[in-house]
Amino acid sequence: MGIGRGSPAKKSAIRYIKKPLPIEFFINNLNSETNFSFVRYGDGEAACILGESGENCDGHQYFLKMRDDLRRTIEKPKDYYYGLLRVAKERPKFLDYTRKKIGWYFGDSLLEASCAGTLLPFIQSIRRKRICYIGPERLKGLTKYFSIDTFIDIPEKNCYLSKETTTIRILESFYSKTKRPQVYLFSSGMPTKVFVYELYDLIGSQVTMLDMGSMFDIYMGYATRKYARTNNWNELIFKNTGIKL
Repeated sequence: MGIGRGSPAKKSAIRYIKKPLPIEFFINNLNSETNFSFVRYGDGEAACILGESGENCDGHQYFLKMRDDLRRTIEKPKDYYYGLLRVAKERPKFLDYTRKKIGWYFGDSLLEASCAGTLLPFIQSIRRKRICYIGPERLKGLTKYFSIDTFIDIPEKNCYLSKETTTIRILESFYSKTKRPQVYLFSSGMPTKVFVYELYDLIGSQVTMLDMGSMFDIYMGYATRKYARTNNWNELIFKNTGIKL
């Protein structure tokens, strides 16, 4: 049975956001070498947590075990930044479920900067870091925009099924004697929240972990979201990276 079935809650997501998390927050922490972690919850995570069946917009299934793992990230939150995406406003039952558990931050700051062509300061900040990127193989080409010292490839769909293997690879990169990553960037869908949650107590004080979601898909030519099909992305990518396609 899902959580909150029959709940009358019909409140806006904005009401649940604790405070903004502007792009300057990310830039300043990266530049000052202040480690922090940030994850983003949207409609897919909400649907899975609420016990819905099926899959999200990318075809990732709502596994029961993943549902339990995602619920744990809410029921016993850790000391990092929980971002709420605008799409979550369509999930009032999820907002009602999390209302007394999570102090939400605005989760769309980096995406909004990318769509506005103002992401360059963030890109410049991560260019100064040793990066480990966790994502599907099609994102390996992001090295044209910033260096990636370690790329941990995951399945295009249902990467939750390789959670243990992926976690081991992340820890192996952390305990490497040479070029230990300073920043871990995740594009691993719903399981990102589980990865960061389970890794935080082990490495969270020594690295930065950021949930990038699907933001960089369009940088590799994949218009996986509606916003990526409307703007002039060649021009925006140039503004955001300083690199012409």
